[in-house]
Amino acid sequence: MRSKFLWIFVVVALASCKRAYVPKPAGYFRIDLPETVHYDTLRKLPYAFEYNAYARVVPRKFNEEQSDWIDIVYPRINATIYISYKAVHNNLPELLEDAHKFVYKHSIKADAIQQQVFSFPERNVAGILYELDGNIASPLQFFSTDSARHFIRGALYFDSRANQDSLMPLVEFVSRDVHRMIETLQWK
Repeated sequence: MRSKFLWIFVVVALASCKRAYVPKPAGYFRIDLPETVHYDTLRKLPYAFEYNAYARVVPRKFNEEQSDWIDIVYPRINATIYISYKAVHNNLPELLEDAHKFVYKHSIKADAIQQQVFSFPERNVAGILYELDGNIASPLQFFSTDSARHFIRGALYFDSRANQDSLMPLVEFVSRDVHRMIETLQWK
């Protein structure tokens, strides 16, 4: 009787092992992005623009030259847009060169760097928006100037490992806000 049960157990065990094991593919957590309800206007600096009300504006002051620098922090998605402002004093070529260098430092890891030139002559605003593809630290960067008095530069960074696949929805979310900032930028 015992051998009968043992024999049935062995047959059942062997019959159940015919299905091949297929590992679950690696995936990423779903990120529920907040809806953009409205935009607030930043007004207390030499520049003004609209930013997503979901984000927080944090002043960043290291010295007098950097007194108009800010961080736009997205707390739930661990992202920050670092905004630096400099007054132009016959040094526009150096400021432009620095902005290009910051972008192209990422060319080692970037799969592509796309430039979008923008110009709003009615507000005396012109510049370039850079979108960088690949597993890089800063997927969006931009600069804008009036060529005479004002220069602003922005760079998006995430407080996480650079992984293009998992960060793409977040980059697209913040990209809409960066476009809105650029489209509403004004000098004081």
